[in-house]
Amino acid sequence: MFTITSITMKILRVVHIIPLGFERSIVTRAIRKIGGEKVHILSIGPENARLRDPDLYKKQQYFTYAVINDLRKMGYEVEFHDVDLFNFESALSKISELIVQEKTRGARVYINISAFGRLIAVVASLAGWYHDCTVYYVEPDRYYENEEEFFKYGRSVCIDPEIIELPKIEIAKLSEEERFTLSFLINKGGQAKTDEILKALEKKFQEFKIECKDRSEYRREYQKVINKLNRRILDKLESKKYIERIKAGRYNRIDLTDEGKIIALLERGTF
Repeated sequence: MFTITSITMKILRVVHIIPLGFERSIVTRAIRKIGGEKVHILSIGPENARLRDPDLYKKQQYFTYAVINDLRKMGYEVEFHDVDLFNFESALSKISELIVQEKTRGARVYINISAFGRLIAVVASLAGWYHDCTVYYVEPDRYYENEEEFFKYGRSVCIDPEIIELPKIEIAKLSEEERFTLSFLINKGGQAKTDEILKALEKKFQEFKIECKDRSEYRREYQKVINKLNRRILDKLESKKYIERIKAGRYNRIDLTDEGKIIALLERGTF
C-alpha cells in the first residue's frame, strides 16, 4: 500500500521563434500542424527600415502584419521584435535572448528556419542547437506563380507542408564562470582589465570573494584569487581562442575574440 501525498503537474508551453521574410503560409500552416501557445516574430520593422529598399520594406510590412493577424485569429499570443536580420550578431543575440527567456519560464521552444534567408537559417539553427531547442524546416508544396499567390501564401506555397525536424547537435558548454566572463566582456565592449573581471566575479561567485580586512592578508588572498581566475577561467578561455591577453602597462587587458563573441552572444539573457 502507498499513499499519494501530493502531485505536481507541470504544463509544458510550446513557443515558436520565427525570423520572417516574404513568407506567410510556411509559418501559419506549420504552426497549425505543430500547435503551441505563443509565437515570436522577428523581422525588420520601423527601427531598421532604413536598412532596406523602401519597396522591399513595404512588402515586408505587409507579410509581417499578415502573419501576425493570421496567428492571432488562430488564437496565438504573438510578440513582434524589430531586428536587423541581415546582421549576424544582432540576429544571434536576439534569438538567443528569446530562447533563454522562454526556457526560463518553462517553455518548450521550436524554431522555424524556413521563413527567411540562408544566413538566418544558420544563425537560428546555431542558437537552437546551443540551447537544446527543436529546430525545424518546412518543405513547401511549391513556390508562388503570380502576384496573387505571392500575397496570399508568400514565396512558399504551403497547403499540407512536410515538417522536418533537424537532428540535434550537442554543443559542449563552458563552465558557468567562463560563460559569465565572456558575457561580462561583451557587455564591456569586448575588453576589460583583469581587475574589472575579478570584481564582477566577486559579485556573482562566492569563491572569488575576498573578505579579509588585514592589509597583508588581503594581498595574499588577492593573489590566490587572481591565480584562481587565471587557472579556472582565463587560461581555459585563451586555450580555446575565445580571449586574448594584451599587456597594457602594468596590467593585462583581456580582449574578446570573434569566436568568443559568438559564445557570448549565444549566452544573451543568461546573466
